[in-house]
Amino acid sequence: MVKVEGNVGSKPEVKPIPGGVKVANFSIAQNETKKGKKSTEWVKVKAFGKLADLVEAHVNSGDFIGVSGTFSVESWDSPEKGR
Repeated sequence: MVKVEGNVGSKPEVKPIPGGVKVANFSIAQNETKKGKKSTEWVKVKAFGKLADLVEAHVNSGDFIGVSGTFSVESWDSPEKGR
């Protein structure tokens, strides 16, 4: 279980997926200061079904929210970087 708190970057994008279920996609900014340096990490969030409906109705750009759920890492190969 992962818990993330931060500000929503932009209005969530909500769309239907096959099977009639909705998915809400948005990002949360986690701001941090270490040794006097400020940094921001962006976390992509997906919500499905009834939770997507709640996100659509109540979550807006700039809102401070907390989410919890499972975490997955996406990776890809880049011809430019050789990975």
